[in-house]
Amino acid sequence: MGPLLSAALLAAALAPWFEARAWRVPLRYVPLARMARTFLSTLVLTGLAGGAFWLVLVQAGAEARLTVLTAAALAWATGVTLALLAARRDRGLRGLHVLCAQLGLPDRRDDAATRIDERLTRDRGRDPRQHALLVLFAAGPLTRHGLVGLSRKHLAQADEAQLAPPEAALRAHLVAMSHLHDGALEAALEALDAAPYPTTEAVDAWVDLTRALVHVLCGGVEQARALRSRRRDEAEADPALRLQADTVEAHALSAEGDDEGAEALVRAMLERSGAGALALLLRPVGPATDLAREAVGRHLAGSVVDVGGADSLPSA
Repeated sequence: MGPLLSAALLAAALAPWFEARAWRVPLRYVPLARMARTFLSTLVLTGLAGGAFWLVLVQAGAEARLTVLTAAALAWATGVTLALLAARRDRGLRGLHVLCAQLGLPDRRDDAATRIDERLTRDRGRDPRQHALLVLFAAGPLTRHGLVGLSRKHLAQADEAQLAPPEAALRAHLVAMSHLHDGALEAALEALDAAPYPTTEAVDAWVDLTRALVHVLCGGVEQARALRSRRRDEAEADPALRLQADTVEAHALSAEGDDEGAEALVRAMLERSGAGALALLLRPVGPATDLAREAVGRHLAGSVVDVGGADSLPSA
């Protein structure tokens, strides 16, 4: 049964490479867990196919040596075909997901951003609907990692006529977030005003909480709190929405002079979700930004102490 095992191993070894090629990303960008899953699933499927072919050939009375070799060849062809078909399924979205995940790595950020830009530009002329949806998927990570110019460029190029009302509202939210990253509050509010509303509860919650953030940064604490209260249930159910709602409240507390309450909320956000939870408190700049900077500084200093603590202990 050696040829069957060899065929299964060869097909499984090629499967991760097929995925990287189909997704148009470097193989080193594909997570190891994903490669292991692809390898094992292809190995099992190829092995099962080989066993089935071998049984059929044995029942047909074929010569033993020829039976194993033929079954191995058929199993390898089956495994490779299945791997190719699996790699091509949703390849545009999966490849973009892999590239967006690299934006948080300093040594890969620029290369990943270039590849995302090239991919979205290339897909624009092929399927306008698919292009618009891929832009919505990529715009959030691009903005979060400071690539707001690239995010706005592709959001502007996305054909809004291809989007359903909830998708168009999400696009407006993403445009507003890119403006907020630059501190352009009026432009952010204009983008939100152009959004279809109401659409769905999930999308409307993002629009309302983004509008609340604009209001609190402009000094409209009461308006911001009213919008936040309206979306309390959605924020409790979605951790990302809760972070946005807590960001609004921290700015509101600080604007009212309740630095103690704002600091407690900032500390809770930091403990619950890490330093990334304070991204919207740090930028755009608002009433609670200084508190967030101090909290992040203490958090990072504490992390350094924790890491270096064992090495700094006196030896026996």
